[in-house]
Amino acid sequence: MIRYSVIGAVGYVCGELLRMMVAHPEGKLVNVLDTFGVGDKICDYHPHLRGFYDQQILDINEENVKATAEASDVVFVQVPSGSVAQWAEIVLAAGEKVIAIGADIRFRDAEVWEKWYGMKHPNPQMTHDAVYCIPEVMREDAKGKSLIANPGCYPTATTIGLQPVLKAGHIVENTIVVDAKSGFTRAGRRPAQN
Repeated sequence: MIRYSVIGAVGYVCGELLRMMVAHPEGKLVNVLDTFGVGDKICDYHPHLRGFYDQQILDINEENVKATAEASDVVFVQVPSGSVAQWAEIVLAAGEKVIAIGADIRFRDAEVWEKWYGMKHPNPQMTHDAVYCIPEVMREDAKGKSLIANPGCYPTATTIGLQPVLKAGHIVENTIVVDAKSGFTRAGRRPAQN
């Protein structure tokens, strides 16, 4: 049995993660944490989870994250940019695994991240310690690692979409051009002016 928890559980990405984990034969949800909806049930924010998960949303704070880490084997973290390290450090200190869904540890060079996100990186070493991989394609890279940086939607969709035709030899490597577009990015659940 793999005990897992989700920090930032009310967000859309975590709702999809939880939906996919419903079918995992060895997965057991322990806790869901967020700063939004504290005290409510997770299925109140993700109605498609009704009948599967009814865990109460815990506040994201040091005490709850530490208790969650100690009760879990792996913790998925999807929180606003710049705050992944704060919670990942607590989980890693408890000896458990972190899969970061946000962009905080995707870049090896923290200065590149700082340029794109307009803030100082809270833990540049974490960007070097993390394994950046798509498990469906690079499973061996992730085995035995404690800190996984999950790629974003564009590289994941592109890589998983192209992988079968590349393996079949229908595309010549280094000739691929992907022109991806989005109507809006980083929309999230919480209202914002942009």
